[in-house]
Formats: sequence, C-alpha cells, structure tokens
Amino acid sequence: MTKFSPPRMTPLLNQKTSLAFLCSSATPSFPSAPSSPYLSNMAAAILNSPTPQQALRIFNSASRNVNPAKTLELHSAIVHFLTEAKLYVKARCLIEGLIENLRRTQKPHKVCSSIFNALKHVQTSGCPPNVFGVLIGALCARGLADEGYWVYRKMGKLPAIQACNALLNGILKTGRVELMWEVYYDMVLNGLLPSEVTYGILIDASCDRGDFVKARLLFEEIERGIKTDGCDLHDPYTWTRHR
Repeated sequence: MTKFSPPRMTPLLNQKTSLAFLCSSATPSFPSAPSSPYLSNMAAAILNSPTPQQALRIFNSASRNVNPAKTLELHSAIVHFLTEAKLYVKARCLIEGLIENLRRTQKPHKVCSSIFNALKHVQTSGCPPNVFGVLIGALCARGLADEGYWVYRKMGKLPAIQACNALLNGILKTGRVELMWEVYYDMVLNGLLPSEVTYGILIDASCDRGDFVKARLLFEEIERGIKTDGCDLHDPYTWTRHR
C-alpha cells in the first residue's frame, strides 16, 4: 500500500517565505503606548495568582478600567497563565476578542505582530510553544491564516498538534492547497505526528483538488490503524475543525 512520505526538502522554518507579508524574517516594530505602573502591577498580580479563577477576576476587573485597545499587557499575562493551566480554549477566546478589538483600528499584520511581541515579552520562566499555538488557533479562527503562518515561522519550533491542525485547516480554507501541503510536509520534517483530525484535513485537501485516489489512500491509512498522536476527534483542545 502506498505510504505518503514527505519529499526531501529544506524545512520552511529555515527558509524565507514566498508570501509578501512574510518576506522579512524580522518581526515588524510598531509604536505602542508605554506600560503604566497600574497595568504592570495588574499583569504581575495575574501571573502570581494562585488559581485560574483569581487570575480571571483580576483580569476582568482591571480590563474594565482600561481602553480595550490598550490591554495587550493584561491579555498577555492572562493567556500565559491560562495556557500553563491548560485552559487553552479560554485563552484562545480571550485572544480572539483582543484580535477583534485591535482590528477596529489596525491592519491584521500589525495586530498579529503586536500580540506576538506582547506574549514574547511576558516575564515568566519561559514562553512555552503552546502560548504561540493558542495565538495561531485564534488567528485562524478569525480567518487570519497568513498571520497564523507568520507566527508558526517566527516560533522556530513545532507547536502543539491542535495548532498545527488549525493552521493547515486555515490555509486550506483560503484555497491555497499547494501551500497547505508544503506547510504539512514542513511540519512532518520538524516532528509532527499527525492525528485523525490532521488526516481529515489532508483528505479534504485531496478531494478539493479532485485527487480521490490520494484521498482514498489516506483514508485506508487511518483504517489500518496508523500511528498517530492519539488526539481524539472530540478533544476540546482541537481549536479548528476541518471542513
């Protein structure tokens, strides 16, 4: 039975992208309002909270007193906290809300880079890949697959399988099937172990191109019990469903 193995290629994470938005490897720098002592104190209180419930109470209370367009520091703190607590869906929903608020006055690429930089500069023991994975999921959920791809490139490492699925599905929804396959092969080269959701996206991509033979072979791999990451189709951490 034919197996789908990725062709020999240099990982995209080490290449320049072909998309105009992604031509520069450096994160764009945009002016932002200086952080006030109030925001810094509230962000620190969120990060030092003993429970997610208390962290959310502080975040909600502090956010009511701040212009929604100036809550990057608070959002970054709560997203870090919730991600470390494995409350991924809640973290993603908060980022989605922030994205929509910022998009009222800023272009998508500026929104994306601003949030990315804010998350990167939160003072914690480290910035786990899942934090950026949550951002990828939120961007793709809001129809910003290009920006999600940019975050993937900037990470320099493979995010969680759910973020990979969200990105693949987001790119597929834009109709760029070849790019989706290119990104998928890059993920495999960087250690991706596809889940059932991943295979569903790949089957959709094959059918969209009329390649039903490939779709059938992929389906047969699932039926044979291929080794996947064990991610269940109903995992609440699966941010974006395939079509």
